[in-house]
Amino acid sequence: MVEVENMLRGFEPEVWLDSFTLHRKDIHLLLTPQPELLLHVPDEADFGDASILRLPERKYSYRHFDEAGRLRRLMERDVLGAVLEYHWPEAAALIGEEMEHWEYTLQGQGDDGARRYLPVAYAPDEFRLRPHGGNADERVSLPLLLLPVLGLTHRYTRAEGFPWKVPVPPATTLYLERLSYETLPGFVPADPANATNGVAMPASACVDGPLPEQLQGVVTPPGLSAVLSVSLHHSLCHMDHLELSRQMQKYHDIRLFSSNYRHNETEPA
Repeated sequence: MVEVENMLRGFEPEVWLDSFTLHRKDIHLLLTPQPELLLHVPDEADFGDASILRLPERKYSYRHFDEAGRLRRLMERDVLGAVLEYHWPEAAALIGEEMEHWEYTLQGQGDDGARRYLPVAYAPDEFRLRPHGGNADERVSLPLLLLPVLGLTHRYTRAEGFPWKVPVPPATTLYLERLSYETLPGFVPADPANATNGVAMPASACVDGPLPEQLQGVVTPPGLSAVLSVSLHHSLCHMDHLELSRQMQKYHDIRLFSSNYRHNETEPA
């Protein structure tokens, strides 16, 4: 008891809970000895020339009771012991012996009360998207991504004064998403505003993307003239919640506890 009392004297650790997951059962908990890793955006953030996706805060705020409930569900997955061992690594045995006696409370935010953000960098081959859709009961954990899309439409007509008959092909449209410059087969333009519920991540288009293979060396047959028109659209996509957890795990100075991870595993649960 004396050992425990000595450990707990003045012990009020600061934890960081996410403000972007949309489902109350999903949570990311961060512990760090270096709070400066969490940036004030946009004033202190400099991400260079990278494509930036900023996870928006959910429009509704969880009440203190909700946040405490999210934290409790995470702690019930044997995370509490790992949190204590993070602060007292030399007392792992004592923490385990007293596990059934630990209690905790979640207090209000300290510091300056401002929201902070953790920059997470994906390598080009790590970032994956999948189209918005699926089952109506699908649990959406992260806000949707609003992806800029370029529509390139070729319309053909018979060249004026050409002396022979030539078949005129129908108009063709190639849709190109402007984050990685991949083509979107089967894309149907639509207004995504009604599906986002007001919470979405608008992605900025990359200006100097590669020319798609389908547009390289386009040749118009003799007797035809072609006109290229351009249209702008947006596509709703999902980010991978589990993959985001993996990227956050890469920080050496941050300990992440997530509803997608067990604390004693390096691979996803």
